[in-house]
Amino acid sequence: QNDSMAMALEGNRLSRVTRELYDEVICELTMLFCRHHPSKRDLLLTFIHPFLTRPFPGHRVAAVTTLSQLLLSGVDSPLSNELVSLIVDSLLRCIDDAHSTVRKQSVRGLGNLLLLWQRGLAEAAMEDEDLALRRVLPAVCRALSDEVSLVQREAVVAVQRACEVEILGQPWRQLLLESASHLQPLVDAEDATLRGASLDLLSCLCGLSLELSADPIVATDTATTHGSSFGESLDVLLVHCVVRLEDTLSPVATAASRCLQQLVAAARAPLGPGLAGDGGSSLGGTAAEAAELLQRREQEQMEFNQFVFPFVALVHRSGDPMLVARRLEICRGYLTLGLPPGEGEGADVAGVGLRRSMPTAVAAGYVAAALARCLGEMRPRPTELLCRVCRDLLGLLAVEDSEFRAQVAKILGFFDILVAA
Repeated sequence: QNDSMAMALEGNRLSRVTRELYDEVICELTMLFCRHHPSKRDLLLTFIHPFLTRPFPGHRVAAVTTLSQLLLSGVDSPLSNELVSLIVDSLLRCIDDAHSTVRKQSVRGLGNLLLLWQRGLAEAAMEDEDLALRRVLPAVCRALSDEVSLVQREAVVAVQRACEVEILGQPWRQLLLESASHLQPLVDAEDATLRGASLDLLSCLCGLSLELSADPIVATDTATTHGSSFGESLDVLLVHCVVRLEDTLSPVATAASRCLQQLVAAARAPLGPGLAGDGGSSLGGTAAEAAELLQRREQEQMEFNQFVFPFVALVHRSGDPMLVARRLEICRGYLTLGLPPGEGEGADVAGVGLRRSMPTAVAAGYVAAALARCLGEMRPRPTELLCRVCRDLLGLLAVEDSEFRAQVAKILGFFDILVAA
């Protein structure tokens, strides 16, 4: 009776949860059940498991949500190896379900498994190399590319937890580094929480890269992969990090600043991606200057346009015209988001989105101008692409915001280098 009353009192706040988040209600109720009746968790699993294969989505949502929370309860009260194995196999079967909430809770459940591993629990499952390296980690990394932001948020949390599972060795860490290839769309997501979390995940991956580079045995074995796939991802994501320094939400901008510092630190490592010069070799001196500039920006509260030109000059890769073109295209993406809305229905909503994207459009314009001023004698020159950037900027002059137009006009002034060319 006392247990029932406690559950009722703790469950009072659940009535405030919206219908769209009814799976969170099930999470809370399952958590309460497991807390008050840990010895009956196997009976709950036996009851709920058949609902996983039901055609009605609500049944599948309830079942997979319950399984996810059952796994999390292992933090407070250990689960048997058989129970963990059955739950994990069930979650993996649901990871590609057509219903987004089922996928969300499946990824959350795998994240809970990673939390257990992080704390040294569920060791039998962790020691199963096929399960850990070929099923669990690839599944959560693949979920980073899900089409629904709620699923992506769970995947980011799960991969962050995976970064803190230390005892699974080099192949585990290498797979984690490869997940950086999924992050480019996430750092520009509409969901601000997802943007910030994705930048923090990238910081974790850079830290992991530093650990790999510091280990001479691992560094020798993984030089090719570490210096190519992860380095290529960082080359692209660097531009997003710089632009997101001007995000309208300070938590995201702060996450971008932390991420940029870690990215530069990773580039300074022996196997890190090169920051400047010809080709992909890492130039420690140039990277050290970039790190010092980032520190000065924080300490002196430098204006973005004062910071971006020397920083881009340091990270520019003069011997890689294709990388320069890719970075300019990324800048164009932000400039296109900043174009003024048209007439008619939806214009007000588009106007709100425009105001939100103005700071990042200005930041991207400055990055593009800084890249243009670094070209020097580089051949082939991306002349056509630079002209498109200028046309995008000219289109922004139609925005009815005098301060924004003044910023755009100032940016266009830096493209005088094209006339000289």
